[in-house]
Amino acid sequence: SSSGSLEGEPRLLGVREFIEVKFEMSGGGTRRCR
Repeated sequence: SSSGSLEGEPRLLGVREFIEVKFEMSGGGTRRCR
């Protein structure tokens, strides 16, 4: 159970960073919303 959670943590972080960068490029301003 713990192993699964840990494996999903890093992957989610990468996806979040990717989305944030894409949003910033698109002019979404994710940092401002957060």
